[in-house]
Amino acid sequence: MAKKFKFKLESFLKIKKFNVQKAEDGLNKILGLKYAREQTILSLKNEILEINNYKGKSTIMDLQSNFHRKTFIDELIVKEKYEISKLEEIEYIKRQDLTKALKEEKIIEKIKEKKIIEHKLELNKEEEFQLDEIGIAGFVKNSKE
Repeated sequence: MAKKFKFKLESFLKIKKFNVQKAEDGLNKILGLKYAREQTILSLKNEILEINNYKGKSTIMDLQSNFHRKTFIDELIVKEKYEISKLEEIEYIKRQDLTKALKEEKIIEKIKEKKIIEHKLELNKEEEFQLDEIGIAGFVKNSKE
């Protein structure tokens, strides 16, 4: 009767897979925040372009308010770029965490693969042993007759 394969470290492997998923989720969250900041910068730059490309009549007050608005937008862009640089540092750390988690999971997976191969070899040996016993029993039976 063939034995079922049971990996003793299966629960440990599940924990490692959970850690990989958690690291991926954390990285994806940071990448989403970074993308949102980049989109904000693009929209602010587009707003500056719209102010610069306005071709209608403008009063002195309009020109002053446009100048101050562009200055304010430039300051916002600088702040957003600073936030993006902070997010890139966090992203780097999250990538390192993900790499570490993937390595740990891969180690356990390799151990599991080796154990599966050992199990298959053991089953093949048992099967050969049983077939040999059947063959010997048949030979003994035929030699007695």
